[in-house]
Amino acid sequence: METSNTRYAEAVSWVRETAPDVVFFPEADETWANELRLLSASYPYSVEYAGRGNFGFVFYSKLPILDREIESQGKRRLPCLKVHLQAPAGVMTCYGVHPNPPGGAAHTDERDSYLKAVADDMAQEPGAVVVAGDFNATPWSSAMKPLFVAGLRGTAVSPTWQRGSLVFAIPIDHLLYRGPPGKPLAAKCWKHWVGPDLGSDHRPVVAEIAW
Repeated sequence: METSNTRYAEAVSWVRETAPDVVFFPEADETWANELRLLSASYPYSVEYAGRGNFGFVFYSKLPILDREIESQGKRRLPCLKVHLQAPAGVMTCYGVHPNPPGGAAHTDERDSYLKAVADDMAQEPGAVVVAGDFNATPWSSAMKPLFVAGLRGTAVSPTWQRGSLVFAIPIDHLLYRGPPGKPLAAKCWKHWVGPDLGSDHRPVVAEIAW
């Protein structure tokens, strides 16, 4: 959502209109967390984490949260949300990610190590998996390869960051998914789209997934 963004009401209204089962808000500080609590009537299950800088987040779900964990990934030990949800088709695992943005060898290596750690972790999950957030990597980046090797798919190439620019607009916000191990292709994405301008330099990503 970007901590400097103050268009709280628009974000809440858009979520209510779109009505996803789960929603992950990266770059959410304490102010954003407070404003987003208006959604709690429709989303009774939530996780809030007020991290340093732009690395906080808020997660809302209509599905019961069975357990939650905020893992520290990469050399900077940045947070990664991992929750198990009780879905109609069985238990599913959701990850909310936001690695360090690339920029020079050290920052790029940090992003890559974060995403590799997420890929290694989710490869051990016994059920369906969804990984969503600001990956700070395009689909063709080598940083994404471990996730795809682990069976995730579903990313698109519609620009999500700096979408208003004809030069710098790139797809770095993704919603990836995988069916249970042994049946990874059992999960299907029926629809995928990029949402409207809600005041952030990123656009939201929405997908309808079933398995």
